[in-house]
Amino acid sequence: MDKWEETMTDETEQATMPNPFTQSEILALACLYTPEQHALARLKDQQCMEGLRERITELEEQVETDMACRVCGCTYFNPCNPPCAWAEPHLCTTCAELEKDL
Repeated sequence: MDKWEETMTDETEQATMPNPFTQSEILALACLYTPEQHALARLKDQQCMEGLRERITELEEQVETDMACRVCGCTYFNPCNPPCAWAEPHLCTTCAELEKDL
């Protein structure tokens, strides 16, 4: 096994998502690209994933802070007493318990 194949083996072992390809298929596909092209593609994928994670976090924070309960009107900054959380979008845990009891 040459150095390039060792690198590919290490990279595929570190993958966190299930891989639909066999090791031989990966190596066959890898022959189409240079190691530099693979490194650039991995960097772009990482940057894309980091950007998506940041955007998801921003949206989650925005939803959490902008949302109001459809029953009592409580918000992130003005919660029920005792403090509640979100049972689902636009329904706090206090009101969800009350609806469940009806």
